[in-house]
Amino acid sequence: MKQNLYLENINNAILKVKKFPITVKYKSLHTAKYFELLELYKELLPINPYLFDGGNTYESRQYKLNVVLEKTKKELDFNLKLCIIKILKDLQGIKEHIELA
Repeated sequence: MKQNLYLENINNAILKVKKFPITVKYKSLHTAKYFELLELYKELLPINPYLFDGGNTYESRQYKLNVVLEKTKKELDFNLKLCIIKILKDLQGIKEHIELA
């Protein structure tokens, strides 16, 4: 029963991550998008606090650095997309391991 509940939480998290918008209209909005990304990471913490510690993942640190350095909008969109891809990959990996058990 506990395994089914955990799997349901992962499926809900995957849907939430897929709905997360990965581009913004203006470059200046990436600062706000970074904080939205951190909120997404906080929502995923109960699933796995080691994988979804938003401040410590390489992708989120790189995204934050590029926001601070005011890189181009294209680069920032790409960094944000990498963060979302990494989250989805980790969630799908956890899901596969649960289904195999």
